[in-house]
Amino acid sequence: MKKSEFRNYLLFLFGINSGLRISDILSLKVKDVQDVDYIEIKEQKTQKYKKFPVNYTFKKLLDNFTKNKYSEEWLFKSKKGNFPITRIQLIEIYWLDLRLKVEDDNACWLAKFKFLQKHLLKYQQ
Repeated sequence: MKKSEFRNYLLFLFGINSGLRISDILSLKVKDVQDVDYIEIKEQKTQKYKKFPVNYTFKKLLDNFTKNKYSEEWLFKSKKGNFPITRIQLIEIYWLDLRLKVEDDNACWLAKFKFLQKHLLKYQQ
């Protein structure tokens, strides 16, 4: 799996495992998820604190993803500079990914589409 594919896969897993809004996921830094059993975050929209456990499998993926990154680096960093990817970039990433995989695995496509509907498309109104 290419580095960008792994990042996209991890973004998707982060969304379905955490229940966080996209804006909260994209605002995470490496230090927020590196070598932790729980992830704590202050939600941007509600200003409430949320703490949720990281299961063993997801923790191994996060550790692998953050292995050679600085603690102050954005977790999902843009290729164009030192800032996180935007919600619009995320939409483009997933629509491209969906178009490429729709014929291979309809169940995977449906899961990703539901994720997009819930977390991304509500902001387009």
